[in-house]
Amino acid sequence: MSITATELLELAQQGVVRDIDLSYGVYENISLAQIRFEQVKAHETIFKNVDLSDVVWSMCDLTQTKFEQVQAQQSLFDSCTLDHAVFIQVDLSQSHWQQCSLLSADLSQVQLNKSTMTQVNLRHAVLPQLLGPLYAAQCDFSQIQLAEQSHWFQVQCSECHLDGVHFNAAQLEQVAFNACQLNEANLNQVNAPCLSMWQAQAQKATFIEANLAGGIFEQANLSAANFNQANLEKPISIHNT
Repeated sequence: MSITATELLELAQQGVVRDIDLSYGVYENISLAQIRFEQVKAHETIFKNVDLSDVVWSMCDLTQTKFEQVQAQQSLFDSCTLDHAVFIQVDLSQSHWQQCSLLSADLSQVQLNKSTMTQVNLRHAVLPQLLGPLYAAQCDFSQIQLAEQSHWFQVQCSECHLDGVHFNAAQLEQVAFNACQLNEANLNQVNAPCLSMWQAQAQKATFIEANLAGGIFEQANLSAANFNQANLEKPISIHNT
């Protein structure tokens, strides 16, 4: 059984909330800024109109939690589970994520400006239409869902998995997929000038009618990739298998 908002605020005054169960609780119109949550269980919990800025979440289970109209700038999520979580009008600018799971989470209404992600599982997650600046390392974006007319700006991915992702007609501005896996990814009709795919694995990826002017493809594996009618400043060596 979850605790009341009053009880949670009393615990929060100590600065650390540890080993408690907030599952199915509803917390509205309160400030929990600068609090540290450790090993907290919050299944299907609702945080609405709550200030969660500068909050540290460590080893917390936030499965199916709903965040609505929440300020969560400069938050840190460390080793947390947020599978199937829902974020509605949530500001996560300058947030940091490490070794977390966001499987099938709905991030379509979040701001992630100037955020970082390391070893985060985002498989099947729904991403916002506007994304970036963002730095991601060793993250799994496989089968993510992108909104129509998605615009990624200064999204820098390193050693990430993006196999089979459909970027169809997206704006990819100053985006890098260095040493990433993009096998069978769909980049048809993307507008991606100066796209960097250094050392990427992009076998059977499609770039049909894509704008790739100034693109960097050095040391990339592009076996059986399709660049039909793509705009390239220089020819790319492709080995069909």
